[in-house]
Amino acid sequence: MSRLPVVLLLCLLYTFSAQAQQPRLVFAIEDFLWQEYNVYGDRILAESGLRYAFVYLPATNTAIRYAQNRFYFGDVFYDGHLMDGSPYTATTGYFGFGSEQAWLSASNGSGAEFVLGLDIWSRILDKNGSLGYVETYTVLYSRAGLRHQGNDWSSRVGIKLPWLVREVVEQSLFLAPSPEPSLYAEIAYQRNRFHIGLYADGYRFAASPPSGGYYQPTSTMNTIGIRFSVSND
Repeated sequence: MSRLPVVLLLCLLYTFSAQAQQPRLVFAIEDFLWQEYNVYGDRILAESGLRYAFVYLPATNTAIRYAQNRFYFGDVFYDGHLMDGSPYTATTGYFGFGSEQAWLSASNGSGAEFVLGLDIWSRILDKNGSLGYVETYTVLYSRAGLRHQGNDWSSRVGIKLPWLVREVVEQSLFLAPSPEPSLYAEIAYQRNRFHIGLYADGYRFAASPPSGGYYQPTSTMNTIGIRFSVSND
């Protein structure tokens, strides 16, 4: 985990490596759902609610390469159990940072796309409660899919595959949920300076190997969001 600040710095430096003239800031609202399952496939926990995000798109983006940095946060409803099996409800807080670098196969903006991404978030369970603790996730992932760019409409769809997943509980317990593939999709409309888009994204993690008598159960994350922006050009 000591390499994490270096990786994060490299992502930021790459994104801002060229001078941006007219960057664009995007605001997004997303419906969030995190679920965990026991070894029998029964759901043992659900967290749901709204999260909010600010996405920075540098003006260095082109038809064959683009980048984005994303900051997100939100408090969601926790519906689960205590260690002794007693039902328990609370609030879970989320805040995180994501960075993506993408390459397109054609200069007209349509064709195959390949994306490398880094996602880091903190999950604050029982926020402001007496049983609270923090889990921090670090995920390196790739996307592979198809992208279409029209005059007003654009879309993208593909497969997202994490290839490194690390979870740290209270800075002392280290877990490694097993990455599994998931789907992503987005459709967007642009008219003059106004941009609006709908997207679906998420993660799939199989249960982690035990560590110190604990493990992370099979987990899924689903987000469905809407994003808005107004450009300067």
